[in-house]
Amino acid sequence: MKNLIIIFFLPVFTYSQIIESTLTTSWSIDDVQEMYSDFGVPDFAGETNYAVDGYSVIYMTPNENGDLVEASGAIYLPVDVDPLCAVPILSWQHGTM
Repeated sequence: MKNLIIIFFLPVFTYSQIIESTLTTSWSIDDVQEMYSDFGVPDFAGETNYAVDGYSVIYMTPNENGDLVEASGAIYLPVDVDPLCAVPILSWQHGTM
């Protein structure tokens, strides 16, 4: 059974390698509300309930040939979230550059 688990999860580990993550910026709740206002985000988009930390992430991902290549991205996480509260996820990507 142990070998089966290792074989089953090996592809996940191979294609999910985070190399580095760095906290690059933090925004308070007031900062986030100000950005909503500055960018004209409508009120119906939701309330600002949390401060946010922004991280730069470098990771390995397969290219069109299946070879692992280094890629980068950003992730923004709410701060001090109540573990009993479900937080929605927003995902936004652009094509390869």
